[in-house]
Amino acid sequence: MNKTVIEIKKYGVWNALDNLKDCYEQERKDFNFTYHNELANLFMEYCQFLNVKIVPSCQIYALS
Repeated sequence: MNKTVIEIKKYGVWNALDNLKDCYEQERKDFNFTYHNELANLFMEYCQFLNVKIVPSCQIYALS
């Protein structure tokens, strides 16, 4: 990834966290879903950043 792509991805992570905080503060019923969905997205972004194979969600726990 070049520096521009990394900066765009960093903004995306920050924006997702900001949206998650809003969801929590508003006590929305979809907070748990949003939390887990954003965590999965963050994991995929981190794998891309490290340039490693993206592991399917159903296999992550078994690898830890």
